[in-house]
Amino acid sequence: MVCAAPTTNNPASNSARIVNAASLLAGAALAASAVISRVTLPMPPCFFKLMFHLPCPGCGMTRSWIALWHGNLPLSFRYHPLGLPLFLCAFGVCLLALFRLTGLVRKSDGKPVSPVVIWYSTAAMLSVWVMRLALVYAGNTYFLW
Repeated sequence: MVCAAPTTNNPASNSARIVNAASLLAGAALAASAVISRVTLPMPPCFFKLMFHLPCPGCGMTRSWIALWHGNLPLSFRYHPLGLPLFLCAFGVCLLALFRLTGLVRKSDGKPVSPVVIWYSTAAMLSVWVMRLALVYAGNTYFLW
C-alpha cells in the first residue's frame, strides 16, 4: 500500500510558502546585485524594450541597486526612484527570514500578504514608470535609462 502525503489547503502553509519564496527571491536579488556591483559584466538586453521599443517599468533597477552598493544614493535615484525602497524591502525580508530561522521572531500566524500591499506596490511602480516616460518625452534628461 502506498501512502501519499496529505494535501491541505491550509492558509498558514500557503502563507509560509509565500514568505519562503519572497525571502529566497529577495536574497537572490540582493546577492546578484552585490556580485554584479563588483564584477563588470555585460547586461542582457531587456525583453520588454526589445518588444515594445520602450523602457520597462523596472528599467534601471539593477543599476540603481549597484549604485546603492557603492553608496551613491543620488545616482541610485536617477537610475530608478524606487531603487532604495525596494532595496530596503528586500533587505528587510531577508533579515526577517534570518530571524525566523534563528527563532528570534515567531513563525507566520497564517495571515497572507494583504492584496492592498500588492496593488499599491504595482500602482507605485507603474506611476513612476509613466512619470519617467513623460519626463523623457518632454525633453528632461534627469533620469537615466
